[in-house]
Amino acid sequence: MKDVLLIRPVLPLIILIFSVVWGLCPFSGRKRSRVLLLLRFAGSLAILAVVLLLDFLFVDTSNGSTTLEPVLAFLAGLAFGFLVLRISFGASLFTAVWAQILSELLLQILMPFMNTIADTGTPFGIVLHFVIILAAAVLIFLTARLLIFPILTKDGEYRMNRKKVILAAAILLLFMVLTNYQFIFWLIGEKGLDTGALISVFRLSVGFASLFVLYLQNSLEIQYETRRELDTMKQLQAMKEEQYLLSSKNIALINQKCHDLRHQIAALRALKDSGQIDSQIAEMEHAVMIYDSAIKTGNDALDVVLTEKSL
Repeated sequence: MKDVLLIRPVLPLIILIFSVVWGLCPFSGRKRSRVLLLLRFAGSLAILAVVLLLDFLFVDTSNGSTTLEPVLAFLAGLAFGFLVLRISFGASLFTAVWAQILSELLLQILMPFMNTIADTGTPFGIVLHFVIILAAAVLIFLTARLLIFPILTKDGEYRMNRKKVILAAAILLLFMVLTNYQFIFWLIGEKGLDTGALISVFRLSVGFASLFVLYLQNSLEIQYETRRELDTMKQLQAMKEEQYLLSSKNIALINQKCHDLRHQIAALRALKDSGQIDSQIAEMEHAVMIYDSAIKTGNDALDVVLTEKSL
């Protein structure tokens, strides 16, 4: 247990990633049965067991080679969203990116404190270490659910497109490269007395920068959608005003025709020739056809075009 918690940080990382992905999952209004909850719990344990097995087989902690651990943790979060929570692959990938960066940031902040407690070598220290991880998982779940989920979704659905998912994956790839310990050792060297603090500051800086880019990406998309909706509303308003003007012209034309009809009816009463009467009636029938000019299809733009063509 101590080896898993202290030397191999993949277990705490996966617990935090699962918490974030779960917090970012768009829940439906349907009630979940106990059987489904048990199946999801079993699926989560199965993913965790597979990743821990791969970690023991392929990750060598004796030489600090932990490059593969973040990748395994990310794949665990992706599988958890797609296979256990049953959200789309694109949404699973997107939420796993947020979960990976958030979890590594929180773990980087808590790790010095947790290692100090667990380094005592006592069972109490290890249990307390695990309790802190669980408390951090609850905290990061609430943060994801209450603060991040509302800005990433609209009406409970993700603002999702292929470009957004690809950009998020590229940000994660860059984050993993820059926060890799081997890369940092190569970048700053191993000289100096306090490289540990420098590495922590560097990893935190890269993590917060990555989160800022993800947040900026989402904010720009929200602004674009807002502008597009505003343009659509302006367009509809302009069409309504155009149709109002057209209806006003129709009313004025109808009033003019009605005025002419009154004179024609008065003249018709004075006529005795049936041929002239028929001619006047035909002219009156043609005049009243203006009532059919205002077309109502339910589409404002189409109404304006058809009515204009009809007139």
